Amino acid sequence: NASGLEAGTLVTDLNLWARIHTSEGRFHNIFLGEVSKSRSVITGGTVKPDPAGDVSAWFYVEEDIKDTVNPSGEPFRLVSLYFSRKSFARTPPGNISLDDITVKGPSSPPGGLVIEDFETSGQWTPLVNEGRVADISQRMSTPARTGKAGLNLQWEETFKDFPRGVVIPSDPLPLPAIGGPNFSEGQIVRVRAGRILVPVEVRGTTDYFPTLNAADRPFLIISLEPYKRYARTSALERVGDPEEFWASLEDNADRDQAIASLQEAVGGFVIIRDRDRAVDTAQRNPLAGGGWNGLTILSMTAITVAVLLTMVIHSLV
Repeated sequence: NASGLEAGTLVTDLNLWARIHTSEGRFHNIFLGEVSKSRSVITGGTVKPDPAGDVSAWFYVEEDIKDTVNPSGEPFRLVSLYFSRKSFARTPPGNISLDDITVKGPSSPPGGLVIEDFETSGQWTPLVNEGRVADISQRMSTPARTGKAGLNLQWEETFKDFPRGVVIPSDPLPLPAIGGPNFSEGQIVRVRAGRILVPVEVRGTTDYFPTLNAADRPFLIISLEPYKRYARTSALERVGDPEEFWASLEDNADRDQAIASLQEAVGGFVIIRDRDRAVDTAQRNPLAGGGWNGLTILSMTAITVAVLLTMVIHSLV
């Protein structure tokens, strides 16, 4: 139901998407159609005015899940519903209501199986936006087309670049994190991952990180798997893989062989570091290890320039 869009909006076209998660761990985006308050036909799917409600407000959008998306016919679940925009113009504050999901398949009854209370099937949470005011998603009786309640998504700030929608997160939000000295305990931070934002809460702070200068580059330490799960559940694109690993080895391990084996396993585009060896090197010679590599290069460059200038002056004399 798009009646909650502001009257006179110049751009009311919104693309409606569903994101599914298969039992084998794959994610797929399903384009359901284009939603517009001023249109009676939606492109990209099959839209029909709903005979049970107001035909000027409610639309039924249907799209096939192609065999290329789920070739083995494995079970899947709906994890996100979201809207994207296809214009650079901004959409003013507003709200959209969702109600009923119909499942059609070889074993479904005629007309499909209607999931009336889909809004209670999980902890639907609004996607994080880039503004100051968080979006609101709530189960209400007002947006219901049929049954007792429906799901309403409301945004108080202009809808710009980031998708707006709801998601069922795999882990409690916000995700816990450890922050550098630039952050404070209890602070809520939004981390950009592709085209979505991941909400995290700073549960503790630390002054140092081995490969960063906190004064120049603030950092957050987040558990990788929950971060990737939320990003993959919500995002339109793949989250980048780690570029560096620090290995902690037993004292009696063949350190060179272990690092070489790990390097061979992950490929040449990822750096594998021996944590204990890096710490030992930094303690014995700060200019040769830890976070001092840049200073070492700068020092060597300065020495080289000084030597060249000396040679030039000597040749002129």
